[in-house]
Amino acid sequence: MADEAGTPPPPPPPPPEGAAPAAPAVPPPPVDTFKERKWIPVIVLLLVTSAITLGGFFVAGALEDIDEQASVTIGPLTIHPPDGWEVAEQLTQPVEGVRLANGSGYADVFFGSFAGDAAGLYQEYMNILAGSASQDRDAQQFRYTLEPEPFTGPSGIQGVRGFYIGSFDGLSAPIEGEVFAFVGPAGEGTIFDGWASENQYPSIAEDVREMVSTSELAGVTAEQDGVAAG
Repeated sequence: MADEAGTPPPPPPPPPEGAAPAAPAVPPPPVDTFKERKWIPVIVLLLVTSAITLGGFFVAGALEDIDEQASVTIGPLTIHPPDGWEVAEQLTQPVEGVRLANGSGYADVFFGSFAGDAAGLYQEYMNILAGSASQDRDAQQFRYTLEPEPFTGPSGIQGVRGFYIGSFDGLSAPIEGEVFAFVGPAGEGTIFDGWASENQYPSIAEDVREMVSTSELAGVTAEQDGVAAG
């Protein structure tokens, strides 16, 4: 993990099993990564709140089966929200995705074609967040885990995860979040972004991790992705 630059903000919550995440560091200025990272075409992503518009992201699948206390399906990806979570917003224009909420925080989920690996997807997403962070010198500086940790996602798919914290235009207080990125064998790129107000993410962290671990990608098995089940 990379060392943090400058004076650290209050750290994001630790990952499971007691392993502390790397101290986040100030990211480089956003660059035009779409040609370099093989994104399939550039569109606009809405994330964090409707007041924040971010740079290009997925070509997403259709959002289906949206209902309270039910599974949520985006293309071949099925999400199983824990008790107390419901769909707060369908992100259908200009990108298709879903925002889930439980009164304490949020989980934004996006699915679509991505022609790279999980680490590339994670970095691209963090570049997008960095580009939308507040530039006010008095605001909480945007920082994130530069070297994300590996994790095993649905059907044994290997992904990466890391934390971020920062201020965003249109929000009255800094937020912190945990991002999970994984890419299926046919290029099925998925982002889970669990977030809440600063110091509040721990109250929803386990629910977000449960959503990630129990999500299903149709047609993908652990054996297909080269990972033994279990």
